[in-house]
Amino acid sequence: MREGIKNNSKGVAGFFLDGPILVLVIVIITVLIAMLSQAYIQYQRESERAELDRYCLDLKREIQRHPEMVVESENKEQRGEFSIEKLDELTDQNLTENLDVDPKYDFIVFINHTESEHEWTFGSSSDVEEASYKSSYRGPVLLSGEDSSTNLGELRVVVWED
Repeated sequence: MREGIKNNSKGVAGFFLDGPILVLVIVIITVLIAMLSQAYIQYQRESERAELDRYCLDLKREIQRHPEMVVESENKEQRGEFSIEKLDELTDQNLTENLDVDPKYDFIVFINHTESEHEWTFGSSSDVEEASYKSSYRGPVLLSGEDSSTNLGELRVVVWED
C-alpha cells in the first residue's frame, strides 16, 4: 500500500496546473462584473435623462396654461395664446409661486416675439451652460397684443438638475 502512494506524484503537480485556470476564472468574473456595473450606470443616466425630459414637457404644458400668461376669453376659457400685457407684468416670483415646480430642478423660460425681437425671460438666475445635462423644448406660440392682433412667437423651456 505504501508503494502506491510513493509512485503517485499527481497530487504534487496538480495545484500548479490549476493556478492558471483559477486566474482565468477570476479575470472573467472581474470583467463580467465591470460590464454589468457599466450597463447599470448607463441605465441610470438614461432614466435620469428621460425623467428630465418628461419634467421639461410637463413644465411647458403648465406654462402654456398658466393664467397669468395666457389670454382668457369672457367665459374664463384659456385660448392658448400668450398675452403680451400679462408677460410684461409677470415676474419670476409670480411665475414660480403659481407653477408646480420641483425644487430639484432649475428652469428658464424664454418667449420671443419674432416680429419685434422682444424677449421675455423667466426662471432661474443660475448659469444654464454649467449644467452637465439639460433638457429643452422649443416651439411656436401665438402672442396676443392690446389691439387683439395675433403675432407669432417662440417658446423655449430649458430644464436642468440643480
